[in-house]
Amino acid sequence: MSKQETVDFQAVNRVARRVDVTDLRLVEVSMNAQSLQRKFDLDADVAHTCVAELKPDRMLDVLCTFEFRVATGSPESVAAEARFAYLISYAVTGDEPLDDGDIRAFAFANGTYHSWPYVREFLADLTGRMGLPPFTLPVFRFNPKPKPKPVEPTPGDGETDGKETRE
Repeated sequence: MSKQETVDFQAVNRVARRVDVTDLRLVEVSMNAQSLQRKFDLDADVAHTCVAELKPDRMLDVLCTFEFRVATGSPESVAAEARFAYLISYAVTGDEPLDDGDIRAFAFANGTYHSWPYVREFLADLTGRMGLPPFTLPVFRFNPKPKPKPVEPTPGDGETDGKETRE
């Protein structure tokens, strides 16, 4: 399973409050499964990326690409693999520009969040059709970006020591 990702939820929210989902569809699928003559202990891994593109027509397209691998005992012995992608389209409201960093954070967090149930269903069905035990995709967990620690004032930065001075 892919590692937990750190997400800046404030950045995500700055975009999320200005968009609405208009479309979500599967746009790419490729798979390969080896013929398994006997049962093996299967070790599955899912990795993914989500990339955003802001279109001139005020649409934000997020392409989430998933790579799924099933190994039989060791990571080098691949029993099955699949690559597939979902395209999620969002209508953007307002005329203010969106920050590129905010868009990247939104693409990963909301692209993952909106496509994950479809990915779970797709992998359960696909692994069964490959002759493997149906794979149940676990819950995806985001790690919130830590809040910055408050900066302690240093002497001479305009703060007083609490004593009054008179001239």
